[in-house]
Amino acid sequence: MDRKLLFTLITLLTSTFTFAQKSNDIVFKINGKPVYWQEVKQAYDKGNQFAEEKEPIADFIRSYADYKSNIEEARAQGIDTTSLSKSFFESFKN
Repeated sequence: MDRKLLFTLITLLTSTFTFAQKSNDIVFKINGKPVYWQEVKQAYDKGNQFAEEKEPIADFIRSYADYKSNIEEARAQGIDTTSLSKSFFESFKN
């Protein structure tokens, strides 16, 4: 996905995200696949669990969308199954 297009998409969806309160609300889509508020909120809370100062939610959304985009790109190229890719993406889960 073109980075400029992704950035524009995320910027436009940030305002929508601000009002997303229900777990089934779609925050953004990557290649037509929805990413729901519940998933984003869970990742945000986990990422900021021990932080002295929480990351601004808009910054987190951009980072998370980039992360999800990278996963989709790896899947499209068939490299999501390599051990290097698996360890890279697992590092975000911990």
